[in-house]
Amino acid sequence: ANAAIDEFEKVVQLRLHAKEVIAQTQEKANTLFSTIKSSPLDNIDVFVSNLAALRTLRGEVISLKEIRYVDETFIENLEKEIVEQTERISQYCVTFLLDEKALEPYHGRVQEKQGEIEAISKVAEGKKLEAEVNQITTDLEMLIDIVSNLNIEDTSHATQIINNISLIFATLNKVKAEIKNKMNTLGGKEAKADFAAQMKLIDQSI
Repeated sequence: ANAAIDEFEKVVQLRLHAKEVIAQTQEKANTLFSTIKSSPLDNIDVFVSNLAALRTLRGEVISLKEIRYVDETFIENLEKEIVEQTERISQYCVTFLLDEKALEPYHGRVQEKQGEIEAISKVAEGKKLEAEVNQITTDLEMLIDIVSNLNIEDTSHATQIINNISLIFATLNKVKAEIKNKMNTLGGKEAKADFAAQMKLIDQSI
């Protein structure tokens, strides 16, 4: 009897947990959908941010299937809505990317990071800048993924967009190489300085 009661209480707790998770996910989805609805259609950073948020949300929704007693119909309906939102925004994004000025913010960000290389004075600063450059790479890879997976009637449009993004990638790779060279140089200097400091400590100890 005790075992049966314990099992029943466990089931009650699992069902309650499933309801709480669903409520939290629904609230998160409603907030994101509301943000997307009021988002401008002429800002590449907003497109990337919204698409990345949708991708993350879809991953979270799919992972809900692992939770016991979760409402599977809720999961299917929400995932379907996320897919529809993603496709709709992706189409708007592709249309916007056909504008020659669409990728100017990325050109500006890359040039800004390139200008910061000279000011790096520590390896830690180089790593921080490298992480920021890698984030730009991730955003651009998402754009290529979007363009590649959409059914665009005019293939020349897809080619044009990917070529434009590839030009930025070329500059990004150059920036990454410059950052690594700077970090290697600074790393050698820091290692020598550390060695000298250690030797001074040894001398004092002796």
